[in-house]
Amino acid sequence: MPSHRFALFAFIAALSFCTSTLPGAPVKNGRIAKPVCLMQPEGCPCYSGADQKNIATRIYHNEALIEAGEAVAQLTPVARYTGHALEKNAAVCYYPTAALRWQPEAVDHVLSVQKLDHRPLPLEELFLGLRKEDALQTVSSYKKASLGKFWFTYYHLALEEHHPGPKVPVLSPQGKVIGHTSQEFQKQVRWQGSGIADDGTKYHYSGIQGRYHIYDEEWGMGAGRGYEVFPYRTIAVNFKGFCSRLYPNDGVQRESCRRGGVLGIAVFMPEVAARNVKMEDGSVHDGWFCATDTGAPTHIKEDRIDIFVGAHGGGNPYLPASRQWNSMYAAGLRNSVQWDWRLWQTETQRIWCDLNRLPKEGEAPDPNRHCLHDFHTTTPEKAVTMQVAFTPSGELLRCRTGRQIRELRKR
Repeated sequence: MPSHRFALFAFIAALSFCTSTLPGAPVKNGRIAKPVCLMQPEGCPCYSGADQKNIATRIYHNEALIEAGEAVAQLTPVARYTGHALEKNAAVCYYPTAALRWQPEAVDHVLSVQKLDHRPLPLEELFLGLRKEDALQTVSSYKKASLGKFWFTYYHLALEEHHPGPKVPVLSPQGKVIGHTSQEFQKQVRWQGSGIADDGTKYHYSGIQGRYHIYDEEWGMGAGRGYEVFPYRTIAVNFKGFCSRLYPNDGVQRESCRRGGVLGIAVFMPEVAARNVKMEDGSVHDGWFCATDTGAPTHIKEDRIDIFVGAHGGGNPYLPASRQWNSMYAAGLRNSVQWDWRLWQTETQRIWCDLNRLPKEGEAPDPNRHCLHDFHTTTPEKAVTMQVAFTPSGELLRCRTGRQIRELRKR
């Protein structure tokens, strides 16, 4: 099925998702829910009324919903959640209450740490051999090679103030108590990689279940070799997937390509540069990033990347808008969300398409031989192109390590 037919289906579904008024007995502060809808690539029915006579629209597994009223006949009125309170003219439908998974109430306020300077590092600090006065002009002149299309999510520092709870010990890799934080905060540090506790201590997940490091880097540690993460500059990649794109026709180079060879490679995303992403200081993002981190191989694999946004929001669709926000998100660069995958075997296990069955770039998807149920074909508009650049000497353009950046600043 061609991608434009998916867009047409989504448009028709959006138009049909409506009732004229909110149901009786509306709730004051609607809860947020994830609906259960397993092995249904076209979505599950959400009804126009509690009598279930007519289907108003179809809902995908884990789509963000907000409660719109009290349950009637084991059905709960819901609306699609946009990060804001339910509006009076919201399009409402009825979904089985037993198939709704209510999310914990989220803290909704901006923290002081989120007001830190999130300006992207200047290019002359990021890369070697550049001058401040013509850094962008210089790197723009470098020869580039495309790695193809990638789909992204955002990641950020976990903040304990957003995840309060009883304090429990934080353990080092050796099992030593190194602090006390909420259990939920530690869970978020495992997911995001790093975080800041209420007392200002910075924790980094060690890779060992339930074990953490304390760090003092400005924002966080990268995946090794002395690299650090910086807001709106760092991307986390899957090394094997990155290598396969870097050396598509050279099996020897591809097989020898490892973490050490990938870390620090500079990447340009023309779609980001074209969006004129306005940063908080009024500057515009130039589209350059550094591949200095990696992510969970269950999610960041092959053609998926994570973009680090500091203490800003990560586009989490189940949180209030204030906690979804970051500068790139505000510019319309939308991250992948869970319902971009239309087939789920269990409530937590999605089905990924075999890359060998995906349509080639520019090729119309064929339902007889192509996999159509994951983000590649459901959200082609979310993809960004990644390009590597070569210096005049023919070497890959690389980013400075954290130590090199600090030494440069001391001069």
